[in-house]
This record gives sequence, C-alpha cells and structure tokens, in this order.
Amino acid sequence: MENILEYKGYMGRVILASDGQEFHGVVLNLRDSIFFHGRSLDELRTSLGRAVDGYLQQCAEQGCQPERPYTGKLMVRLPPDLHRRASVCAHKAGQSLNQWVIQAVNDLVVRQECQE
Repeated sequence: MENILEYKGYMGRVILASDGQEFHGVVLNLRDSIFFHGRSLDELRTSLGRAVDGYLQQCAEQGCQPERPYTGKLMVRLPPDLHRRASVCAHKAGQSLNQWVIQAVNDLVVRQECQE
C-alpha cells in the first residue's frame, strides 16, 4: 500500500501504529494539524475525508481561510554556480528561468511516476 492518500488536494501520510493493528495519518505541508486513522484502506480514506471536511467546515464557521498545502509558489535555494548554469540553459532554450524550472521538474516527476 502506498503511504500517501489524497483528498481535495490535501495529501495525508500514513504510517502503521506501533501496535501493528491500526494505521495513523497526518495531512502534510500545513501549519495546522489534521490527523486521521483506520484499520483498512477504506477506513483510512473515509477518515481522511472526514478530517479534511471537518477542518474546512471549522474554518468556514470561524470565518477564516483554510490553509492550502500547495499554492504553486516554491522557494528554492541553489548554489550560485547551479543558478547561473540553469539561467544559461533557460536562455538557450528561449525560456524564462521559471518556465525552464517548471519543465525540468515536470520531466522528473513524469519519470519518477512511471517508475513506481
């Protein structure tokens, strides 16, 4: 079983509890903590859905924006030489550095997904 589940764009990481009887999960990449659990994949999916829906409902009731785990903004620190080399490659490809990095990341993700 994969150890990542997704619901409404929220990704939950699943681990087996120390007793070996139940799985526990936490939604990734949020400051808020959203937990879920279950004994089977179906229970985990249901629990994740309830937890995320509960979080979204609580935010609505409190009049606050729910935190979104992936905004599309990614800050990356590169060694200066790699930054320079990437900029040169982007220029040669006729792209902005941002466009070039998006393409490079996409290519790697596609390759990795095909290997799973």
